[in-house]
Amino acid sequence: MSTTAPRVRPALSSAAVRYVLILCVGLGAVALFLLATASGNSTLFADQYPLLLVLNGAVVLMMTGLVVYQLLTLRRKLKSGVFGAKLTLRLVMLFALMAVLPGALIWCRYSFWHVRSTPGSRCAWTRRSRAASISAAARSTGC
Repeated sequence: MSTTAPRVRPALSSAAVRYVLILCVGLGAVALFLLATASGNSTLFADQYPLLLVLNGAVVLMMTGLVVYQLLTLRRKLKSGVFGAKLTLRLVMLFALMAVLPGALIWCRYSFWHVRSTPGSRCAWTRRSRAASISAAARSTGC
């Protein structure tokens, strides 16, 4: 009695996935070229900004689609019990944590800094330290 696991296609075997990946690379190259040429000339950048925005948005949407496709393939592999699928899931979780955690920390730090640096939300210790430094500077100049 031989039991064989259901056959699961490799992730990049589909021709559509290959074409989307090639299209993403092509659009990314075009967007990079436009960004490089527009950075030296601000009027050209202003003229090409909508095109850059649309191209980058298209690349983001296609990359998101590829990630969703890969996650669905991984889910299918996990359900069918393919050897190595649990290890792949652990690696995906590890890479996701390594990508999201630093980004979240930087975002929190800069959003906190932005709130603290707006003129209407100055803390009392900031005003006191600024007043102390101004009075110290006035004393040192003899005013």
